Amino acid sequence: AQSITATGKTVRLQANVGAINQIGGVITAGTLGANAGKGIALSQNNVVATTFAAKTSNGDILFKNANGFSIGSVSADGSVFTAVNGIDTSTTAGRNVTLEVPSGSMTQTAAGIFNVSGNTILRVAGVAAVDLSNASNVFGGSLGMTLGSGTAKVTSSTGLDLGTSSYGTAAVALTALGSNRVGSLIKGGMAADAGTLSASTKASFTQSGVVSSVAGGTLVLASPTDGDVLLNSQTNDLKGTIATTSQTANPVNNFQVKSTQINIGVGGLTARSVVLVADSVKTALGAAGSIRLVKRGDNSVVLTFRGLSGIGAFGAAGTGNGIYVDTNDYVAVMPNNVVTSPSVVYLEGTRDYKPAYEFANDATYRAIVYNGEATDSPQIRGALSSAIAPLRDTIKEQLSAGFSKENLRKQLEQGVILQTGVARPGIDKIEGARESETCDAEAGGLNCAQ
Repeated sequence: AQSITATGKTVRLQANVGAINQIGGVITAGTLGANAGKGIALSQNNVVATTFAAKTSNGDILFKNANGFSIGSVSADGSVFTAVNGIDTSTTAGRNVTLEVPSGSMTQTAAGIFNVSGNTILRVAGVAAVDLSNASNVFGGSLGMTLGSGTAKVTSSTGLDLGTSSYGTAAVALTALGSNRVGSLIKGGMAADAGTLSASTKASFTQSGVVSSVAGGTLVLASPTDGDVLLNSQTNDLKGTIATTSQTANPVNNFQVKSTQINIGVGGLTARSVVLVADSVKTALGAAGSIRLVKRGDNSVVLTFRGLSGIGAFGAAGTGNGIYVDTNDYVAVMPNNVVTSPSVVYLEGTRDYKPAYEFANDATYRAIVYNGEATDSPQIRGALSSAIAPLRDTIKEQLSAGFSKENLRKQLEQGVILQTGVARPGIDKIEGARESETCDAEAGGLNCAQ
């Protein structure tokens, strides 16, 4: 096998019926395009300086390069070469793509989209600079990445299934744009096994392979279409941090992750329901890594901690060592009927909120403390509600009697000043008015004459 040397030039390879295979030699070019009826296997350390594009009608694509490159487009050359855009195996189902560089960039142009019917594997053993953020990307199968360090950003136009991945210390940001989710909320009941929900292809994020990272790595999952994050593999090993970018106005629907340990990173988690299955859970960044639960108000469990291989260690004693949460709904821990160390679940958060726990103040169950104090129990919640309701009604009655102006009454009942400054007086009726009386002062004094 011989090398192809066309430094700075465009190399076009086309096999209308068969496959394109590289059994030796190196392709040196500025741009490389490949079209094949069957597979494309360019397995040597090629030296393509800028752009690569490839399409198969019925086969896989493998491309290795000695340096970073961009997925783009290669124009037609008469009847000899058919134009190709991006990476395309869409003609036949289940056709896979593997792209590999020792280090450097892996990017894409506007036309260089992924349209992959099977699995996609990206490998950057050294420092990665992967940016595949085109909103039109289609990953029909799973997306697996092996990274050393650096950064990696990938966007999928639909849901994203994570194949076997080792992120190293890289900062990984994955976005799934599809408006797909499981639909029902995982309520994580006290007796039910909330850790056994199977992954669904309707979720925004699922996994078919084990996902791992090392300390210093970050994984941020964005589901801007109200989707689900369901990473259920029993052997996930995320030693780096994990977070979401969704905010309260548009949260993740269900967030469920299993891993040997779960460390909540910058941005925290925002969801309607969170189930964390691990041997340990931490939010070392305090409020910056808070677990934010969107208020549901249906008295169901919104946050569940479950041990992975044992009972699990969730937070630690002492200010700043607890798991920072933002909810006043119900929290659960499983197993909950053990009192051996590490029995206590330590939570922290703002004083404005205080979560509830079904077995609060019951010494036969694991304890959950919040800012060093016991959480509310259903009985306490019920008693407080019963005691406050009559007082609230009395206040409303008094305000209604004293102020008939509708807007003013509502503001006072809610205890909120909505506007300041000159406004209409909150008085219904003025009986009359007169000028103040005047008098002449007595000589030598300050008193008015009678």
